[in-house]
Amino acid sequence: VPLSYVIFDLDGFREFNEKYGHPKGDDLIELFSKLLKTGFRTKNRRTNVVETLSENRESPSDRRAALEDPSLDYVSRIDEAKIHKGRIGYGDEFAVILYGCDEHTALIVAKRFLERMREEVRVPYLKQQLSVTASGGIEQLREGMSIEKLIFNADVALRYSKQNGKNQVNVYSQLPENFNPSPLS
Repeated sequence: VPLSYVIFDLDGFREFNEKYGHPKGDDLIELFSKLLKTGFRTKNRRTNVVETLSENRESPSDRRAALEDPSLDYVSRIDEAKIHKGRIGYGDEFAVILYGCDEHTALIVAKRFLERMREEVRVPYLKQQLSVTASGGIEQLREGMSIEKLIFNADVALRYSKQNGKNQVNVYSQLPENFNPSPLS
């Protein structure tokens, strides 16, 4: 079963915080998180499906089985305190593990998510609606690949997205061979 790892990073988040304040930055993180939870096959989204099923008189065991389905995707905010080794996120990075998705499908799903983000994520500020973009990187788990390598490669793809205009998502296997990532600032 294929598995792909997607990392998203909010573009210009540090500048957003400095310009509009940390409470607005927190609002942005919350809105982005909510969109992630509804934009992928997560337990939260599946719970809504299960609640609909329960209205159709499904048994409690059927609902429980749907919630424990291994085909669910896993969405998480990357938190420095929770990562043992490897490059760590800074609070504006989020990871999604896509079960049953090869890199091609993951790219389609991630692009669709970024489009929804551009349309739906708005932070109210005075009389404005502030919007931001995000960039992403994808790597598919391959036989014999370590988890550290999976995460590292997705991060390299994220850096490529950032260094080539932001507001996009790229797959590690499709990056130019001569790409040399510079540190994210």
